[in-house]
Amino acid sequence: MNRDRDLIEAFENLDLAAMRSAIEMGADINCPHPDGGSILSVAVDSAIDSCIQSGGGPGDEELEFVELLLNSGADIFLKFGDSSSAIECAKAYKSVKNIVVYLESFHS
Repeated sequence: MNRDRDLIEAFENLDLAAMRSAIEMGADINCPHPDGGSILSVAVDSAIDSCIQSGGGPGDEELEFVELLLNSGADIFLKFGDSSSAIECAKAYKSVKNIVVYLESFHS
């Protein structure tokens, strides 16, 4: 059984409980996501995209998946190849500053 694959599948299915379980069972919270980048950077991008698509503004992002990964020790600076790190992804959305501050608070 591949714990990292379980973590990615749980994220893709928006199943927070299954993500938590995969992490507790030893999944690597810094594993690469098949779309490129870390699972955290993809979670950040998804949170921002969902917020924008629903007409939300800064501070309206749904961060439960991001928060779980951060609280589990995910690296906000991790990059794979040419992908962006979670913090770079957040900063690319200049209108969404709250998520940048949130990510940086886990680095202090």
